[in-house]
Order: sequence, then structure tokens, then C-alpha cells
Amino acid sequence: AIVFATMSWELNALLIVFFATHYLLSSYLTKRATDQAKAVNKIEEEFSGIKFEMLNNIQTVKTLGMERDLMGHVKGITKRLLSALSKRIILFRVRLASLGFNQQFFRILIIAFSVWQVIQGNFEVGVIAQVFFYFSKIEVSAQRFSNIYHRYVLATIDLQGVQKILDTEAFIEDQGTAVYQPDWNYLRLENLSF
Repeated sequence: AIVFATMSWELNALLIVFFATHYLLSSYLTKRATDQAKAVNKIEEEFSGIKFEMLNNIQTVKTLGMERDLMGHVKGITKRLLSALSKRIILFRVRLASLGFNQQFFRILIIAFSVWQVIQGNFEVGVIAQVFFYFSKIEVSAQRFSNIYHRYVLATIDLQGVQKILDTEAFIEDQGTAVYQPDWNYLRLENLSF
């Protein structure tokens, strides 16, 4: 920006607008994509839970003839999961495409401005290469900043999930239990049927 400021305040303004629009666009699109990622995580939790229960209680499921109902439920969750995953993928791709379009638009704008200044006689021809070089450096910085922010937001989602698990209180079912004497020697089951 300092190099551009000595050449032209217009170039400096274009760079500031580029960085601002890149950041705002990245923030907005990352928020939309990560909201969808959170929705996918919830559906994946539901899917994993039902899958775990079905596989670990397969004998009970077969004995009670529940496989049709449960498979219908699993198919419904699977459809919702695939739909949410597709939307998440699209939102992340739209984010990348929009940021790429923004970069290319400003690259063309800045080079066109530089060419115009050369035609007007305000810049030397070599300034076009210099502008292209410096804009590439700024472009890379903006892209890195955007990627770091993106990774930070995704890591925050993962940490929120871990924190939710850590904050969960342990639940021990104690209804219908009896305290045994410390000197018990045997256990008798009476009137037990299945």
C-alpha cells in the first residue's frame, strides 16, 4: 500500500477497497457455510446414534421385528444428511468461487487503471509490471488472511462440539435399585421371565 500511495492515491484506494470487500465477502460466506456445517454435524450425530443403537442391539431389533421401521427412519436421516452435505459443499464452493472472482475483478481493475495511467502519460510502462507484482503480493496476503479465518471458524465449531460433550453431566439411572449389604454372599433371582 505504501508503494501504491507514492504512485497514486487512486491505486491505494482500490487496494483498500479490495482488501475490505475480500474480508467482508469472506466473513459473510464463511458464516453461511459454517452454519450449514453445524446443521450437518447435528444430522451426523443423529445418524451415528441410530446406527450405533441398531448395530449394538441387532438381536433385539430382529426379535421385535423393528428392522423395517428403523430402516425407514435411517433412510429418512440419510436423505436429510445427503441433502445437508450437498448444500454444505455448494456453500463452500460458492465461497471459494466468489473470493476468486473478487480477486480477478480487482486484478483486472487495477491493471486497467495502470494501463490507463500509462496512456495518459502519468505512469511509465514498467509501472504496470510493478503494480501487477505488488497486487499479487497483497492478493496472497488477503487470501492467507481469509484462509486462516476460515480454518479458525471451522476449528471453533469442532471445539464447541467437544465442549458440549465435556459439559454433559453424567447420568446414572438408579430407579428400582437396592443397596446391598457389604457382607452379601449370593444373589437370587425369583419369578424372572423373558
